[in-house]
Amino acid sequence: MRGRWLLNLALLALVAVLAALAWWPQRRGAEPPAPPLAAVQRDAVRRIEIVRGDDTLLVERDEGGRWWLAGTPRLPADGAKVESVLGLAATPSEQRYPVADLDLTQFGLDPPRVTLRLGEAELALGDAEPISGRRYIRVGDTLHLVSTGVFATLTAGRDAWISPQLVPEGAELEAVRLPDGVTVRRTDGGWAREPQAEGVGEAALADFADGWRLARAFEAGMDADPPPAGEVVTLVLEGLGERRFVIVQREPELVLRRLDLPVRYRFTRFTAERLLAPPKGEAAGGKASEGRESG
Repeated sequence: MRGRWLLNLALLALVAVLAALAWWPQRRGAEPPAPPLAAVQRDAVRRIEIVRGDDTLLVERDEGGRWWLAGTPRLPADGAKVESVLGLAATPSEQRYPVADLDLTQFGLDPPRVTLRLGEAELALGDAEPISGRRYIRVGDTLHLVSTGVFATLTAGRDAWISPQLVPEGAELEAVRLPDGVTVRRTDGGWAREPQAEGVGEAALADFADGWRLARAFEAGMDADPPPAGEVVTLVLEGLGERRFVIVQREPELVLRRLDLPVRYRFTRFTAERLLAPPKGEAAGGKASEGRESG
């Protein structure tokens, strides 16, 4: 009888433990989320300032919403990098400590490794915590410990911040003019090829135009030398006029140099084949249309 009573007691204890285990995650889930590093309205930020020792990188947004690297010359900024930096302010603070109780030199914050200003908000980035790799960031009177991979972006040079896109984000591509005389142009009904070639569908032309619209160089950088003479590709953008690029080389990789800005763009050979070879079909008279390079 006593054995059965002990068994029932053990079963009751087990049920209580299982109920507690089931209840605990729900209790934790009810806890409020960790606060963000700083209260920043992304859409209201018009200026990003990144201070790395004696070097300062300024990124500014124009009235059209596009981001530019300040300086001479002003250059289009990489939108992906801008978004990642703006997102740092919303990163959850995993641990927080009052600054008054700390020696900031132990955290790489006196002086900080990087100071980031997003409008009026200022974030000072220090060392990474050696075990977890989380970053110490000071905001006001609080030291935060957060998981973020944005430090490499903040310490990258100016060239790394140049936009690798030939067509600005959100811009509408109206036409592509290639050096062999072929033009792919937007029409009311879609896309058309000039000169016409039988057997070329609108979908193939749209795919070719999208190749230029979405093209991202694997490397973009300043070019201090004057642009060389050579074949020119012209992109016509709605409301923005023309963007002209000289073909510096085709192999082993495609290199384009923008004519109105001292910037070179490098693309893989695979991308080059897609960009420089418009869709072909049967030309008038039944012969396959062939592109030719002009010397």
